[in-house]
Amino acid sequence: MYTLAPNTMAKESDKNNNSGTELEYIPVDVSQLRVGTLVDRPLYARMESRNKFILMARSLHPLEQKTLDRFLRFGHVYSIFPALDERYGKLAMSVKRVEELLFDGSLAPFEKTSLIRKDTEWLSDLVMKKNGDADVAVFFLNKLLHVPHPQTIDYVVEHSVDLHEHSLRVASVATLLLLWTEAPKEEFLKDFLTSIYCEELSVYRDDSPNLRLIAMATAGYTAQDSDRAYSFELAKKGEIPGISNLDRRVVETLSRRGKMIQYGDELAEIVELARWICGGTGVQFRVLWESRLVRKLSRLMNFSLTDAPRKAAA
Repeated sequence: MYTLAPNTMAKESDKNNNSGTELEYIPVDVSQLRVGTLVDRPLYARMESRNKFILMARSLHPLEQKTLDRFLRFGHVYSIFPALDERYGKLAMSVKRVEELLFDGSLAPFEKTSLIRKDTEWLSDLVMKKNGDADVAVFFLNKLLHVPHPQTIDYVVEHSVDLHEHSLRVASVATLLLLWTEAPKEEFLKDFLTSIYCEELSVYRDDSPNLRLIAMATAGYTAQDSDRAYSFELAKKGEIPGISNLDRRVVETLSRRGKMIQYGDELAEIVELARWICGGTGVQFRVLWESRLVRKLSRLMNFSLTDAPRKAAA
């Protein structure tokens, strides 16, 4: 399910108007579309002869050359949602400002983190509640860091579309939380987001180390540390395109996340909180309730696991 705003974007199967109300298709400037960029809203082509709109590109997926060629042949592109900058008026400026801060060597880490929180405060009101607007985090981080790479996304999508969409949201929300709690270097942020995005990939492969458990539990299976460790082994071997030389701290923490969260590791807590925000199953809520991370966010941003997000503290 797409969530460009909380609970407002229906599944694609509902887009053909089962409700009986007429949808308004908004023209999209085809010259603004770029191959490899993350599609920010479902895009449609119109069959003039039948006056019918056909879904051609899904949100959260990279735009393919063949899709762009089809749009060019049709001559027109449409969506039922406005452009990204119209939906999130502060997005472009926030991306630019955070990018400047990440490369500003004159600031101490705590100063940088404080300024990043201030310049992205509007995001917290959208993201930091269960089943909030995780997609705005996806587009913010994608424009800021340009990861995951399109070839990495294509590889994951081949295994599971659901894995791609859910993991992309979790990875983006987690990276945003990391930005709000510390200001690591850009390369660390990229590796962190990419690692979370790919950490459960092995669950969807025929050579998964827990294939029998997965088969027995079907959709109710919860990934284990052995699954995550195997995913990172795939990355180390070069089997996942677009990934090389991931940060050692990221790999060591996330490949043992189930154990590390019990020891109060903040990176592991960040991922678990992101999973809770994105409505994931099997979240260790009790651990989150007692976590150092939640206490920190409560102090810095008035965050609560039980309340809707409030304005960040001055």
